[in-house]
Amino acid sequence: MNHCITKPNLASTAGQWSLDDLEALQLLDQIQEDHSCYEVNNDEGDVVEFRLPSNPETQCFIDRLQLGIHCHKQRPLASLRKIKRIQGNKKLSVQYAKDLPIQLISALPAIFSMPVSGTYTVSVELETIHSVIQDLSDMERFILGSFTSNSAYTNEQAQAYVDALNRFQSLLNERMSSAKVRKRLHSRKNSRLKTKENMIELVHTLLHVHSKILVVRVDLGIMRTPESLINHHISSDQWQSEQDSQFIIDALERLNKNARMNRMKHALGYIHRIEYGPQKGFHVHAYYFFDGQDHWADITWGQYIAKQWQNVTHNQGSVFICNMKKEDYRYCALGMLDYSDVEMLKNLEQSFDYLCKNDQYFQFTTQKRIRGFRTSQPPEIPEVKMGCPRKHDQSHLR
Repeated sequence: MNHCITKPNLASTAGQWSLDDLEALQLLDQIQEDHSCYEVNNDEGDVVEFRLPSNPETQCFIDRLQLGIHCHKQRPLASLRKIKRIQGNKKLSVQYAKDLPIQLISALPAIFSMPVSGTYTVSVELETIHSVIQDLSDMERFILGSFTSNSAYTNEQAQAYVDALNRFQSLLNERMSSAKVRKRLHSRKNSRLKTKENMIELVHTLLHVHSKILVVRVDLGIMRTPESLINHHISSDQWQSEQDSQFIIDALERLNKNARMNRMKHALGYIHRIEYGPQKGFHVHAYYFFDGQDHWADITWGQYIAKQWQNVTHNQGSVFICNMKKEDYRYCALGMLDYSDVEMLKNLEQSFDYLCKNDQYFQFTTQKRIRGFRTSQPPEIPEVKMGCPRKHDQSHLR
């Protein structure tokens, strides 16, 4: 079983996402897609897509973050409008900001009422949102957690609801702009940028040594039947996830150890990104790089890596060869990468950008104890290069 993410066109801003970033909504949309979509290859090799119900808690996290982003805009979340009735008296109607999505308005009661389980480690943004919700009065939380715009309500209830919602907005903006929160966001930005820089350094160094490299990406996971995929969202079993995490780490270690004795020894380098999703469990996004002068069949290499993964998992593994669907990527970074191909190199760096960001808002508690990124050491660049001088500019390489 296999999963392939279609990456959005993200700017190179790894780690600096916050509630006032215009592209944060795009990232959240991609995270939501990643948590609700699972692609598998059946026995015939065809791709079958499963659309799974979102995990209630992670969906609430996403909704809270989306609300936080909308809170930053310079207008109240809601206001009151007077409507004249036939009887002559006036009724107050709640009017939400025009830019608030309908689905987000529908999610408002859950946003303010759903408890936090402790299953996930959350970001500074979510911590701040949770603390602001707790700092509201019991009555404010009750009103925000129970009010729906399509139900009957009195003028007093409408006024109390709008006041509570706009107070939440004001408190959140004040707290997000505090020195303490901004310092934590800056620290996360530096950490994410450092991780991304390590990946970029590996690729640029390989392109200094080799005029072109073959980029192969495979997504590695643990075998799950369609029935377990559909049902797994209702249970977040901590013990089972602990077991899965150790299983996948041990399998990766065996994969790297065996690579010294099989054809994978031809790989110039690799990047492994270990992730967790409520429906998918633990899985790995893996990049492998080969000398483009000697190797050009990227799908064949993907199939070979898939076979090795099945060996080290004792046929309990799942694999998706992303190179088999590279035409589906809007900004493709898979296949043959020439040192002079600035556009494809930029696309590859943007794919690293997403890998650095996709768990920064929340991550499974067990995942935090795992080294999420595993990157091979870049090679030494020889002082005197063999072969013909390069014809094209390479000043874009670091």
